[in-house]
Amino acid sequence: MKNKILLSLLLIIFFLSFFACNLERHELKNPIAILGAFSDEIKMLEDNLENARIITIGGIQFTRGLLEGKDVVVAYTGIGKVNAAMTATLTVGYFKPSEVIFTGIAGGLKSDLKPTDIVVAVKCVQHDLNYVYDDSVISYSVSSPITGKVNPVFYKSDSGMLEILKENFPKIQLKSYEIGDQVYQPKIMTGIIATGDAFIASEIKKEELINRFQADAVEMEGAAVAQICYQYNTPFILIRSISDSADENADLDIEKFLNVASENANRVVIQLIESLPQAN
Repeated sequence: MKNKILLSLLLIIFFLSFFACNLERHELKNPIAILGAFSDEIKMLEDNLENARIITIGGIQFTRGLLEGKDVVVAYTGIGKVNAAMTATLTVGYFKPSEVIFTGIAGGLKSDLKPTDIVVAVKCVQHDLNYVYDDSVISYSVSSPITGKVNPVFYKSDSGMLEILKENFPKIQLKSYEIGDQVYQPKIMTGIIATGDAFIASEIKKEELINRFQADAVEMEGAAVAQICYQYNTPFILIRSISDSADENADLDIEKFLNVASENANRVVIQLIESLPQAN
């Protein structure tokens, strides 16, 4: 009798160990990470996750599940470069993602960009990382604390993801909206996105960002996340939807266009996820 009980216990321990080992192997798979600054920017993505489960790391809540059949982890970082870099570091360190996608809204700088248009960054830059002299401001970069090598001023989006997305631009159905008695159909373009710890609502600052960086859009997180991904050799892409024109009406425009702009950005992300190769 005792031998039977002992054998049963050993079998239970074996099956529990086998299950735990397989679960651990599953969790060690490299998911695609999708980050946004605040919940409105990624809600549509979270709502579309299958088999979603919550994982909390360092106080930050991550939601892991399946999106378009792909293993993904989704989180919002908080607003600003420091919050974004902190969450990105936790993401890269814990999940070892195969790719990182940052999405959400941005202010449009160029006159041909309208609210709910999409800008996919070819490259991004921290516009507030500068040498400041009496008569000029010169952008510069910093050394990685990991390698000691100097980081670039501009961080390029991953060329593979960028090309896949560009090939799929025609498939993406962006949500339109009415302006007076007309319907505006948003467009998708590639460009340069500037990042800094300031909400831009100034024509003077807009012109500075255009002249200095040839920037098409401005926001508060993307290039900080790009720097983390660059330093940890993780593929990265930045996708933003225009919510305002970074002028004196920026606050009002964000309230008006936040939902449509966020949804359009999420539609682009979903198309990218669908089009990425299936992980092994």
